[in-house]
Parts: sequence; structure tokens; C-alpha cells
Amino acid sequence: MSQTQTMLSGIATTPHERYEAWAESYDERTSSFNWSAPQYLLKAVLGHAIAKGNLRVLDIGVGTGQASVPYLEAGACVTGIDISQKMLEEAKAKNPQFHALIEHDFNIPLSQAGLLKESFDVVISCGALHFATDLQETLAQLRWVIANGGILAFTYIPPQERTFSKATQPHNPNHVERMLEQFEFQVLEHQPFLAYYDNGDSNDPVYYQLIVAGCTKQKQNLPESLVNIDRTACVDRSKLVSVVSQPLMKGISQTQWSDDLEEIQKQNQFLVNTLRSQVESGKIEPKKLPLTQVTAAFSRQRIPETDILVLMPHPDDESIYAGGTIAALTAAGYKVRLVVATDGKGGRGAVNQRISELDRAVEILGIERVETLGLDDFGKYRNSARTIPITAADTLCEWGLDKTASLIVHQIRKHRPRILLTLHPEVDPNYSLHGHHLGLGAVAVVGYHLAADPKYILPDSPNLLPWAVDEHQTIIPDISENSSDRDSRNKIRKIEIDKELKLKAILAHQTQGYSTQRLISFLKSDNPQNNFETIQILQRRCCSNLITAISLTSDRKPHPFPSPCQEEGYNHRNWNSIYNSIRQRNYPRHKLAELLKKQAETWGNSKEVKANIDKLLDSQTVAVVTGQQVGILGGPVYTLYKALGAIKLARVLSEQGIPAVPIFWMASYDHDIDEVQQVKILNKRPEAEILNLDLAKTNRSVGSTNLGLTIESLLDEIERLLANLPHSQEISKVLRNIYQPQTNFAKAFGRWLNYLTSEFGLIILDPNQPEFAQLAKNIITKELFHGEGTQLAFQRSRQILANTGQTEIIPTNRDVTQVFFTDNNGIRQRLIRVEGGFLLQQTNLFVTKATLKYLLEKQPERFTPSALLRPLYQDTVLPTIAYIAGPTEQKYFTQLPEVYKWATIPIPEVVARPSFTVIDSGTANILNQAGGTVNLLNSTDASSQIGIAGLPKNIRLAYQELNQLQQQSFELLEIAKENQPLGNKPLKLQQDIENWLATTAPIIQSWGTNRISKVFNHAQTELYSLIGTVTQDLESSGTPGNPPPLRNSSKLAKKLGNLQNNILREGRRQNTPGIVALANISPNNSPQERNLSIAELIAKHGKSIIPHLLRIAEIDSPKKLVIGNWA
Repeated sequence: MSQTQTMLSGIATTPHERYEAWAESYDERTSSFNWSAPQYLLKAVLGHAIAKGNLRVLDIGVGTGQASVPYLEAGACVTGIDISQKMLEEAKAKNPQFHALIEHDFNIPLSQAGLLKESFDVVISCGALHFATDLQETLAQLRWVIANGGILAFTYIPPQERTFSKATQPHNPNHVERMLEQFEFQVLEHQPFLAYYDNGDSNDPVYYQLIVAGCTKQKQNLPESLVNIDRTACVDRSKLVSVVSQPLMKGISQTQWSDDLEEIQKQNQFLVNTLRSQVESGKIEPKKLPLTQVTAAFSRQRIPETDILVLMPHPDDESIYAGGTIAALTAAGYKVRLVVATDGKGGRGAVNQRISELDRAVEILGIERVETLGLDDFGKYRNSARTIPITAADTLCEWGLDKTASLIVHQIRKHRPRILLTLHPEVDPNYSLHGHHLGLGAVAVVGYHLAADPKYILPDSPNLLPWAVDEHQTIIPDISENSSDRDSRNKIRKIEIDKELKLKAILAHQTQGYSTQRLISFLKSDNPQNNFETIQILQRRCCSNLITAISLTSDRKPHPFPSPCQEEGYNHRNWNSIYNSIRQRNYPRHKLAELLKKQAETWGNSKEVKANIDKLLDSQTVAVVTGQQVGILGGPVYTLYKALGAIKLARVLSEQGIPAVPIFWMASYDHDIDEVQQVKILNKRPEAEILNLDLAKTNRSVGSTNLGLTIESLLDEIERLLANLPHSQEISKVLRNIYQPQTNFAKAFGRWLNYLTSEFGLIILDPNQPEFAQLAKNIITKELFHGEGTQLAFQRSRQILANTGQTEIIPTNRDVTQVFFTDNNGIRQRLIRVEGGFLLQQTNLFVTKATLKYLLEKQPERFTPSALLRPLYQDTVLPTIAYIAGPTEQKYFTQLPEVYKWATIPIPEVVARPSFTVIDSGTANILNQAGGTVNLLNSTDASSQIGIAGLPKNIRLAYQELNQLQQQSFELLEIAKENQPLGNKPLKLQQDIENWLATTAPIIQSWGTNRISKVFNHAQTELYSLIGTVTQDLESSGTPGNPPPLRNSSKLAKKLGNLQNNILREGRRQNTPGIVALANISPNNSPQERNLSIAELIAKHGKSIIPHLLRIAEIDSPKKLVIGNWA
């Protein structure tokens, strides 16, 4: 703030009166005088105190906040003091991120403003200290408020030939420096500058001095875990340091079930009384709470009402702290309900607005119900200066311990959750140590036990019976790497999240933008830490085995031909139109049902399948169809995912009033034995192991081919490879019962798929039967004997595709039919139309039309469709409303609309199948170290990230510095190629490389790997010799007509890159678990679902994974990552 009489002419004389009057126009008027003091001051102070979120900043004479902006934007905790209330109002309006804005005259002791001793890391003052009535006393006050090692930066007016107001006190620069030295400050920078032109007159400059000084007392550095905190963290640093220096309370691993209700009540009363004593003492110590060791067996005899009950103190806490976890749980199909303790009136924004924002966030996160406890939000601080935080004990004194506990118990008993998810009673994720957060967390610890106590009666709700929650989970900061206690680490789980959903939920709370601004920027960045939230299982009665799910919104290799209507989703398709077309057509439903029932008996009948076959008899019922080859052990897991897609869509359509049943079409007539006789096993191997039946290729139908004796040795090998998986014995027994030498591929496939899906009513159809061939032979007749069959239709299709820039996936511009014929030797051969009849493609055997018609009439099963005719062969019999397709099928369906018109069959909707990547929590934990599974699946260089994750922390930092040096060398090389001046940049690069080599050498040697030590020593020698030459070469850059030599510069960049690659390679060598984990989610850079077998999926996760995948399966939607809580 500038204060000359000329600038303030016509305004009242005291500083308070002047700035009250000038507040609204201050920024505009100072701009007109070219007021530059804030810029000069900031340029100086930021060189000594870089703007970071973990800083506590005090701005003396803050005005409208001009000098605080960089610190505010960095997330720092900034407090402003000013004599003018109106100036403070302007500052708050312009920058709502201020921690506190206090009306106070700095000539009065700062303690009277509510400030605390040594509570700020940086103190700045721009255009204010010349109002100090006693500068020495003011500097003493600033030293009192600055923490050891802190930075002080301010401007003042030196003596000069001009007149100032009576309140303005110019000071001699030498005197100012001596005063600072008296108060343990060392001057770091001191210089004059032109502050403004008086009255805007460029001929009348006014000069100021700026000074930056550092406190000479040793600074207490923050623990590493607090380096990234921001203004939302607790202002009491001693309390913060104390919290992070101690391990989290362990909680209780598992209570015992008991019928001794007296003992249970006794332990619970002791627990409550202990917490009450702590509240009364003013200090809650969760570690000292005597957690109840027993639970009434009676309290868990009913079915849960919901899966997860989230308990949060304020509207917005659910999004800020747990938004990612909640979204991952709802995406996994769980029912999540939210209870908010207060209405948030203690924060910014009207209560009704905050409730409206909460409703939007709840919808985004998929929460099904919200309730409130009605407790008072009485703010976060005891004083207006916001220097003394409310504690957990303060909170429970205000709310009432018994009242709060009974409210929580009421919600637990009402909603009967499996999981209670709260904030932790000792620390919250952003280290704010908010009294409401910790207080509610402490009572939740107690409420977990009281809710299950039959003797704890709720007077207002006596009919709510006791309920025992399985687990009490808490959201915590990411401290998993810092925990030395193995038991504690085992209870800590990093949840990979959909940060886009979390971001949307946070943005829904618009009134809280002042506190979430930095978090929002952080979520928008590429920092891998964005991808996780961390939970601790604080209390447990039994293991929940929760699954989480995340949408994989970005494929590394996007599909070039998306399914029709894929962007709109199946709920927006015109189902009624195709449904009406199907109802107008006659289908052989009774004969089809007879065949399906007969086959169902072969697979192993179920009441659900039988009910769906009976349902198909109704002319109003349609079919959702999918299909696949009859691969050994079911083939890759995408076969199962297709089946689940058909089941899910049939259910959805039925709920919408279109009765539908799911049907799986076994492509048993296919003749490619190699496609079906091998199986891949991943099971934590760096490369998939491929097992094969080694059956000879015969071109016979694979469905009718027996498995043979080699199936037994294959099952032996599978049993060995999967022996370590939790469900391997169960699955091995099932597979040996189904897959026997005398069984053919079709029968074994049908029985195995039926075992997996019969409870969901999936009808399994083997079309390679005389009965079905008889029903479908009309489409074969039309293709073979009605003119040129499908050729003209495919010709039109090719033209349509060409007009839209597409091409065929299966060529049709050739003189062959879309029908195969099985000869007398069982060989399947394509028919080629020739004059007077047909040729068998492989043997060139000629068959007349008459002979072929006769054979079709008598033996229709010998005629089977090609891949392009198969959908019509299928849909001439089945009332198909939709086909669940894989990527390749989606492509060739684009060739078929004209063919369906030719056949006068309603074309079904083609719907993209569900897609999953399924991993266990152990694999997830390994991949989390490299940024998370989603990050790796979407990366173009996942193996490098695995290598970086394999480096020790100090080597990782050195690697990152080396990467920056290489980038700098490339940048200099590019500038030099243009012969542009480089200034001192080459010398600076030389110094940086030499410093890096000197500091990294001992780190590399301590790493203890001989190979990398040799590589580094050799590179060190070369680089020391090379870098000096490069500096000399580049000195001439920018000289017209004399471009610098670039050979050595190019060589330098290459040498740095080679060293970088060698370090990375060593990281990969030392990160075998990471390499194996990556291979299990993306084998050979291809999707897991194409390599993981159904048998391995079930052996690892159990058959119970199937209903869960079905529940969360989405058609025409992004792929999902599913993480199971299995070790």
C-alpha cells in the first residue's frame, strides 16, 4: 500500500480512515499510479521462500491481497492482517482461500490479534511498515511470530526529497539492517526500487526499499509425510508432528462371538466410561481406549440391509476424503448409504445450498440414500484468528458423548451395514485434525460395539435390534510405506480410484471451492498419488472381502470400428421397434424348446434354465444371444463375459417390459482345432504358459471331436500350475468330472459353462445337431439355390462401407458361397458355385445342384454356415433381439445389414460385451507402487514405470534428476541447431551434471549391484571428459555464420540416455514382482481377458466372482478394472 499525501488527497488523514474509504477502488487506483511494490517484493521473497502448500504465511497490511497471491495459489495457509475492515472484505472477495483475515493494527502486540509465537514460516509486508510508530518494536513482534529459520520480507520508505504524510516514517537502510541483526535475522537481499509515480506523473517517481531476511535460528524441518500438506492441514504444527511420529492405533483384529451378555455389557460400559473420562479431561487418546473383545452372537442373525454405511462429519467430506473409495464400491455393485453428522453451517455457503450440493455429489458417487444426525457444526477454530483449533474433546463436549453415540447406534441398527466407513479418530487424510472429524471418529469406534450390544437400548427406537458390523474401516493418509508394524500394514489398503468421478463429486460442492482448489488441481494433474485413497481396517469381526471396480476409460489400442449406437448405450436403443418386428415373425418355438430341453439335460439341468426355455415358448419372448467356439476349459475369460452380458441384457429388457431370455450359441461345427485345444495359464508368471492337447488338424467339426487321453495330462499340469490358488482343488475336481477322454469338445464345454451359469438361467445351444439343422435349413437353401444367394447383398454392403470410409473385415468379393459341407469323411469344406452345381473347395469334387438339394433335404446337419452367414442361420430360428459381440464380431456385423434385408429377417441390435480386468489385492498393491493398474494399462511405456518402481527411493530421485538433465541437453541441442544464443546455459548444464555425478556416485555404490556400478563408473569417466567439450562447443552458438559443432552435444544426450536406460533396466531386474504383476494384467501387451482362462479366474477368485461380475456388468460401456480383496 502506498501512502503519499498526493495519492490520497481529499481522503481522511488517519491510515484507517484512508483505506476504509479507498478499499473498493484500491486495486484500480494503484494500477493507475503504476504501483509495482507487490511485484518487486514477490520476485525477491519467492527466491528465498518458494510458494508451497506447506507454508504458513502472514501478510502484514494485507490490503486486497496483492502480495499474497502466489502463496494462496500454491495452497499455503495465509493469514492477513490489516487496519481496515473494508480492505479485508475486498481481500476475501478476491481471494477466498485466505485462512484468516484479521482487523488489527500491527502497532499493537500481535498476540492481541490471536496470533501465536513462532507460528509462521514466512512473513511479508508490502507498503505498510512505514506506518510503524516504532519500527524496532514492530520487528521484535515479527520475530516473535516467525518460526525458527523463517523468512521475513517487507518494503519500507527510505529518506528522499519529498513530503509524506505525518503517519509515514522513512527509515535509513543501514539502521534497518542493524535492527534486523539484533533480532536474529540475516539480511539476504536489500535493494531500492521504483514503487510508483506520484499521481501517475512519470516525472515524479517514488522509491522504496525492499528487504528479505532469514531467521538465523535452525529451522525445524517437516517430517516427509507432511511435506505435501496445504492450508487445510492443522495450523498447530507441534500437534501435527506428534501425530505423524506415532503409529496409528492398531484397533482390534477380530472380536470373539459370545452369549455372555453381561460380560459384553460390562466391557462396553468400560469402553464408554473411558472415552467419557478422556472427553472430560480435554484430551482424547484413541490408543488408550479398551476396545471390547466380544460380540453378542445374537446380533448377527439377520440379512444386511446395505453393504457400506459411510459416516462423515460434514457435507463435502464424503467427496473430499472418501469419494474415490465410495465410487469404486458402488461401481462394484455395492449398496452404499451416507450419514452426515452436521449440515455444514460452520463452513461457507448457506445450509440449503450445501444440502443441494450434497445431493448432486451423492448422485455422482452412486450413493443410494443420505441421512443426517442433526448435530451442530460450530466451526473449526476457537478464535476468530483461526489459530486455536477445536479438538475432538471440544466437539464431544458440545455434541454430547451419549447423544452422539446413540445417534450412531441408531443409524447402524437401522441400515444394518456390513462395513462402517468413517474418518480415523487420530488423523484425517489431509492432516487437518479437525475436531469434528476426530471426535466423530472416536465415537464411531465406540458405536461399532454398542450397536451390537443387546443390552444397549435406544429409548426412542426400542424395536431396532442389535446389529454387528463386519468391519470398521477408516480413511487415512497414505502412511503405508511409513508403517514399520507389519500387522498395521496388513490392515492398510490403498484403494485405486476413478479420480475423474471423485473430481466431479468435489466440484459439485461449489461453495467449498476455497478449500478444495488445490485438491482439484492435484486431481487434474498426472501425479500417480492421485490414483489412490487409503483405508485402515480399524476393527473387525469377520473379513468382508470387498471388491472394488473402476472404469477403464482409455484403451491403449482403441477399437477402430465401434458397435452401432455404442455411444448411446443399450438403454437408449430403439428396442420396441425391433421387438415389434420379431413378434410379427413366426419362429419354430416348440421344436426349438424340445431341442433345448434335451440339450439342457445333457449339460446338467437347472430350474432356472428350464423356466427360461418354457418362457421361450411364448410368442412375446425374445432372445439375447451370444456365442463362442467351444474352447478347452471354456477358453479365455471373455467367453464368460459374453455370457454374462447376455444374461444381464435379458434381465434389463425384461425389467423394461420386453420378456427376454439369454442364449449361448456354441460354434461347435467350426473345424479349426487349434483355436480350441490350447489354454493359457498366467498365475503370477512373467509369461503365460501355454498348454495344448496336441490333437491333429483334421478339418472335422471340433464339437464332435473327442478330447482324447491327453486331456488327463493337461489337467494334471493345470492342477500343478494352479495349486497355490485358493479354489484350485474345488475347480480341479469339477474339471476332471467334466473333461474326460471319451467326452467331445461340445459336451464338455456345455457342461462346464452350465456349471458356471445355470443359476442365472443361461440357455446353452449346440446348433450342430440334426434337429437344429432341420429348423434352419431354409437360410441354407436360399443361399445355395436362390439366384446368387448373398452375393448381391454383400456387393451393396461393400459399396455402403466404402462410402463411409470403411472396409470389410471378412472379404466377400470372391466366388464362394457362405456355406460349408461336411463330406463322407467328416471333412468340412466350403462350397463354390459353378455352372450346373458346386465344387468342394479343398478336393474340387463336383456335386450337382440336384444331389446337393437331396442331401440338404435328407441330411441338413451336413450343411453349416460361414462366420458371415452364422448370424442369419441363428436368427432364422431364434427370435434374436440383440447379439452380445466381441470387437471382431462387431466389425463383421457392419457387413450384414443388407444381408439381413435379403433374408427378410429382423437384424438384431449388436451390443458390445462387458469387459473386465480382474486382479487380487496382492497384485494391486504391487502395481500401486508404479502408479496403479489403470495408469499402467493406459500407459504406452508400462515397463519403464515398473522399472522406476523397482528402484530404491534415493536411486529413484537420482534417476528423475538424470531424466531432467537429459531433457536439458536435448533442449540445448535443439537451440544450437538453430544457431541461437545460449548464454550461460551450457555452463549451468555442465555444473548440474558434474554435481549430479558427484552426489550420485556414493548412492550408486551403496546400491550394491556390481553391474550398475561398473556402468556408472564408466559413464562418469566419459561424461566428465565430454561435458567440458560440449560447453566450449556451444559457447559460439548465436554467432552469425559460425554455427557451433553439434557432434559432442548429440553424444552427450545419448550418453545420458544410455545411463538412464541402464538404471531403469536394473530397476526392472530388481522388481520381478512388478514384472509378473504387469504380465498378469497385460500379457505381452494384450488384454488380460484374451489370455486368462476361465478355469484360472475361478480357481483364484471362486465361483462367487461370477454373480458379482454379473451385477456390475455394463453393456456398451467402458471396460472395468475389478480388484478383489484376496491376497
